[in-house]
Amino acid sequence: MMAEKKVETLTTKQVAEALDTTPRELRVFLRASEHYDNAGSGGRYAFQAKDLGPMKTRFTTWKKEREEARKAAAEKAAAEAQADDAETTEEAETPTPARRARKTA
Repeated sequence: MMAEKKVETLTTKQVAEALDTTPRELRVFLRASEHYDNAGSGGRYAFQAKDLGPMKTRFTTWKKEREEARKAAAEKAAAEAQADDAETTEEAETPTPARRARKTA
């Protein structure tokens, strides 16, 4: 009889170390990715060593896209804030019409 090969699984922490990231960021990636099943509430992810190569490629791409999206959102927010500041400044600089004094009898 042939002995079954026991496949060693890797934990999220071990995979995160291999991808040079934190377990938390790895879990965010895994939940966002369509390539990995969500472990669910209280569930655990389990990986094999053969999963690391494709995962590293997908993770690197995801992280780059995420950083670009965050940068674009920050630039948009800064531009909107600057536009709001310009409107506020214009309103403050616009003179208000003078009021007439009331005649008292």
